[in-house]
Amino acid sequence: MKDINNIKTYDYGNEDLENKLIAIFSRSGPPDFDTADELLRLGADVNAEGKRDYNNILSNILHTYPIAAAKDPVNAGRHMIQVIQYFLDHGFDVHKNNGRYGAQCLKALVFFQEQPVIEATKLLFNAGAEDICTETTQNENGYPSYSLGAEISYQSICETNYRISNTLEAAYQVYQAKKNHKPYDDIDSYEDAIGKQIKKVLIEKPKKGKALHDVILKNGRFGKCFYTKIFFLFNDRMMIASPDVDFWTDKYDPSIQTIDISSLFSEIIGSTIESVEFNHSSVQTKRANYIQPVATFIMNNEKKITFSTSFGEVSDDTVTAYFYFGQPIARKKNDPGVEIWWC
Repeated sequence: MKDINNIKTYDYGNEDLENKLIAIFSRSGPPDFDTADELLRLGADVNAEGKRDYNNILSNILHTYPIAAAKDPVNAGRHMIQVIQYFLDHGFDVHKNNGRYGAQCLKALVFFQEQPVIEATKLLFNAGAEDICTETTQNENGYPSYSLGAEISYQSICETNYRISNTLEAAYQVYQAKKNHKPYDDIDSYEDAIGKQIKKVLIEKPKKGKALHDVILKNGRFGKCFYTKIFFLFNDRMMIASPDVDFWTDKYDPSIQTIDISSLFSEIIGSTIESVEFNHSSVQTKRANYIQPVATFIMNNEKKITFSTSFGEVSDDTVTAYFYFGQPIARKKNDPGVEIWWC
């Protein structure tokens, strides 16, 4: 335990004890709960209101964890979860200030771009936090700016880093499940699929038309394009591949109307996902430069399946995701991209 009188701190807009509480948790390394206990014993208030109403004590602390994660992403995430739980266990009130305390903590998480952000989001939601606007500016959907509940917000942060965007996609799915009053405790990132054996592959049944269409890629390779979600089943869990080339995991939901397409995936049925590689393609047209996500799942038998999208290469109303087996297609400079013919 640190000597309370020797804690170096900064004026976060709170009283001395609360500033010291922020300071001891805003440093890298394991959380100092012994010193925190002593500060609380002396009268520090986890719900104290400071001079700056755009943050509270816990959200101030959470804003520092992306910096710690840059040096040590695994431990920083674990420590962040422990700190959130500590505050909740000691009476932190997510409902305070008409729910702004909880919302400010949710907002602070958007810059933490590793898998523990998903568990942190669930912790706050389970405590009653709501994704409400904490400021005078908000986006067109009414969400706080830079909220994991607004997909456009975190996508703008990730730019072309699709590893990060897929991690945050899982957190976004937690938000969507909560919004739609559905269970979210089993949602996790694509990373949860690594080490899992694929037992079966299903596709969500479309409202009309065929679930899959043949596609011929520029180099003559054949693939399949899809407009609904594809489900890679493990045991009681599944990895979802969306038509936006996003991936996350969840508990298998047998109520979803699906079609079994395992026969198309005979190359990888029974294989274990060993790793995932994210990249992107750039397609230049007369109008703009389009960026397409590329995700390749590598199996333990060295088989590979690659996903991408035709965004920028066809009219907006016919954009589709597609997959093919093997390595991503290499492109040369000024390559116009993938040519698609419907079969």
